[in-house]
Amino acid sequence: MAHVLSHPFFTGHNVGRLPGEVAEFDVFLSYRVDSDSAHVNQLYDALVAKGVRVWWDKKCLKPGVSWEAGFCAGLVKSRCFVPLLSKAAIKDRFEALTEDSRCDNVLLEYRLSIELIDRGLLERIYPIMIGDMDASGKYGNYFQGCHPNTPMIAVRAVEHKLAEHLEGQGLGLALRDMTVRQVMDAITVNQGGFVQGTTGPQALLEEQAVLIEKMVRELDDSSDASGGKGLNLLQQLQEALARAEAAEAAREEDRKLIEALRIELASKRV
Repeated sequence: MAHVLSHPFFTGHNVGRLPGEVAEFDVFLSYRVDSDSAHVNQLYDALVAKGVRVWWDKKCLKPGVSWEAGFCAGLVKSRCFVPLLSKAAIKDRFEALTEDSRCDNVLLEYRLSIELIDRGLLERIYPIMIGDMDASGKYGNYFQGCHPNTPMIAVRAVEHKLAEHLEGQGLGLALRDMTVRQVMDAITVNQGGFVQGTTGPQALLEEQAVLIEKMVRELDDSSDASGGKGLNLLQQLQEALARAEAAEAAREEDRKLIEALRIELASKRV
C-alpha cells in the first residue's frame, strides 16, 4: 500500500516521466570511467551515426548539475539501459562490497535501471560483456574470469541513494530491496552482447551498435502496433486516481453525516 500511496498521482510530486510518455533518449550508456571510456566513446559514435538517440554523460550532462542527479534524470528519460560490463569495471570492486561500503555509482545505475524496468519506464536492458584483452589484442570470454562473484548483501549507501533519487524524480518508494548478487543477476539475465575475439574494439563495438539499433527499431515498431498502449496505461492510472478521490469524497460526506447525526442525537437527549 505504501508503494501505491507514494505514486505521483497521489503525492502530487513533479515526476520525471510516467509510463506511456515518450522517452527523450533511446539508449542510456552506463560504464566505469577509468576502465571503459574508450569503449563507450566508440559505441556512442557508432550509435549516433545510426540515428539512435543516446544519453552519455560526456555529451548530455548539463553544466552545474550534479552527476548523480543528471544520470538519474537521463536514465528516467531513456527507453533502454546499456551497461558495459568488464573485469576492470566491476569484478574486484563488486566482490569487495559490504553492507557499509560507500555508494558505488555504477551499481547505483544498475539498481535504478531495475526499478525503472519494474515500473514500465525502461523497456530493455542490454548488457555488453567485455572480455579481457590479452597481449595479442584478442578479447577473451567475459564469463571466464571477468564476471564477479558478488556478495549476498545489500549496500546500504546504494539503497539510500536509490531512495533519494526516486524521490527526486517523483517516483516514490523503491519497489524492493536487492542484494548485489540479485542486481547482477537481474542485469545479466537479459540477452545482451559480447565484445570477444580478434577483430578489434571498433569493429566489435560496431557490431553491438547494429544490434542495439535493431532492438530500438523493433521497439518503435511494437509501439506503433500497440496503438497507444502507453496512453491507455496512463488513462488507467488517471481513472484509478479519480476513483480514489471519489472514495475520499464519499468518506468525507459520511463523516459529515455521522457528525450531524451525533449533534441531532445530542440535542434530543437534552
